Amino acid sequence: MSLRDRRTVLLCWGTATCPGPMHTVSLPKGSLPKGSLSPRAAPGLAADAEGAFRAYARWTLAAIALITAARLVWLAVQPADLYPDEAQYWFWAQDPAFGYYSKPPLIAWLIALTPAAFGDSEFAVRLSAPLLHAVAAGFVYAIGARLYDGRVGFWAALLYLTAPGV
Repeated sequence: MSLRDRRTVLLCWGTATCPGPMHTVSLPKGSLPKGSLSPRAAPGLAADAEGAFRAYARWTLAAIALITAARLVWLAVQPADLYPDEAQYWFWAQDPAFGYYSKPPLIAWLIALTPAAFGDSEFAVRLSAPLLHAVAAGFVYAIGARLYDGRVGFWAALLYLTAPGV
C-alpha cells in the first residue's frame, strides 16, 4: 500500500487538554470517516495503546519494587562498615546545616531522617540511597513514556536501575 493510500492519525490520551503521550498511527485509507482525527473516531486503537501503556507502567512498577526490595535486603545482610564518605555524611547529619564543604545539604538532611526513624546503624545511613534510586527510576520511566511510549520508558527505567554503581 502506498503512502498516498494511508491516512495519518494523531492519537492522544490523558486529561482533557491531552498532556499524555502522542503517537502517530498510519491507517489504511477508508478506515476512518473523512475529517475524523481523534481517538474517539478509532476507539479500538486508542484503547489498545492505552492498555499497552498501562501494562508497561505495571511492569515498570513491579521491576522497581523488586529491585529496590533486593537492594534493601542486601543492605540489611551485608557486613561492610561505612565507607569514609558515608561516615562523613553521617557526621554532617548529626548537625544539619544549609551547606557543607563539598556537598549541598540534602544528603545530610536525608541521612538525618533515616537514622531518626530506624536507629543509628549502617543500614539506616544507607537507606535513603536505594529509595531515592527507586523514585528516580520512576521519573526515568515517566520521561521515556511521555516522550516516546511505555516500552521505551520501561526499558530506560530498567537500564537505569540495573546500571553498575546505581
